[in-house]
Amino acid sequence: MKNHRMPRLSKELKKIFNIALSQKLNDPALAWVTITDVIISKDLHYAKLYFTHFNNPASHDEIKAQLIKSSGFFKKQIAGAQIMRTI
Repeated sequence: MKNHRMPRLSKELKKIFNIALSQKLNDPALAWVTITDVIISKDLHYAKLYFTHFNNPASHDEIKAQLIKSSGFFKKQIAGAQIMRTI
């Protein structure tokens, strides 16, 4: 039987991350950044985010560092959505 939870959960996380980036996180370094894909590990403990940026003067590495720095904020957004037991 095929597991349909992983794609559904990655879609939901992608939506949560994009809403958080565009509406809740007021960081000019992350303006015009969009999460394009979310890959979740089989045990649901790790997620790999793929992103693009448009019309942003910061380099790709600077944006990546800023996203890593704001990982606590993203974890809080996932916990607020109550879609996962572990974050």
